[in-house]
Amino acid sequence: MCKRVWKYCRVSNYTDRYLLNYQKEILLGVAKEVDFYIVGISKEIGKRAKPFSTDFNTIRTHIYKNDLGFVLIYEKTKLSIYRDLYMDFQMFCEHRQISIIDLQEFKVLIVVELVICL
Repeated sequence: MCKRVWKYCRVSNYTDRYLLNYQKEILLGVAKEVDFYIVGISKEIGKRAKPFSTDFNTIRTHIYKNDLGFVLIYEKTKLSIYRDLYMDFQMFCEHRQISIIDLQEFKVLIVVELVICL
């Protein structure tokens, strides 16, 4: 599987824009940990209530070109605050054999593995 990843960061409010760098650094750490090659990074401010933005369309373009194997996000609602829009994007990714890695789910899997090992 392709180890190329796109990091997507978003905050809802302009006053929280400093958290974009926090998300970027956290996701960078995860990408380095699993030896991903970072194709690109998107940082947006807004609610992501609409299905398309310039940054989001850039990700879709790279997916169409088979430039990536993964989209790395901090949490599902960073892609969209609406479940149906998230699911549409997830189906699009699955259809193109791209995995969405949600850092929050990733953390849960690590904790479960640790508990099983104990």
